[in-house]
Amino acid sequence: MTRLEAILARLKVYLDATDRESDYTEDVAWLVRAVDELRDTLIASKIEHLIVEGDCWFSCPKSGESCRDDQVKTECDCGADAHNARIDATLTRLEESDA
Repeated sequence: MTRLEAILARLKVYLDATDRESDYTEDVAWLVRAVDELRDTLIASKIEHLIVEGDCWFSCPKSGESCRDDQVKTECDCGADAHNARIDATLTRLEESDA
């Protein structure tokens, strides 16, 4: 069971205990769709390493298009690795089990 599923199950128990007369199924379904949309948006928000057309000296070393000497720098300096790592961490938390 993912953390989201566990939260939704606890929400259902809470709503059942409050004797709420309205149907919360639509609310829960909306929440699931919203989280799915968030996941898709995060995946689509990943970025590639910077490539500067016509001036490879300013391209990110990890882009594969950099003219810089590999001995000078081989790590990402455009922010793509850090940006994508934050997205991956968030996606991992969304999929974590509730164990």
